[in-house]
Amino acid sequence: AGEPVLLVQRSGDVLELRLNRPSARNAISMALRDALCEALDLALVDMSVREVRLTGTGPDFCAGGNLNEFGQVSDPATAHWIRM
Repeated sequence: AGEPVLLVQRSGDVLELRLNRPSARNAISMALRDALCEALDLALVDMSVREVRLTGTGPDFCAGGNLNEFGQVSDPATAHWIRM
């Protein structure tokens, strides 16, 4: 399965989220987006999390959306939701 696309680490009241797709300049893929949403949902419901740090592995923080995945969904509503 390879490396996880998002590394999540908790240290006290700090939740660190590290984008982990350095070969793609940490571009946000569908898998990374889903992992980020899950981790941020955790931060919303866990009142002991006082800080969220978002970083990237490698020299780039994030190149934006993964352009290779745009247009892969035939349903326009789902495609719009994915882009948002």
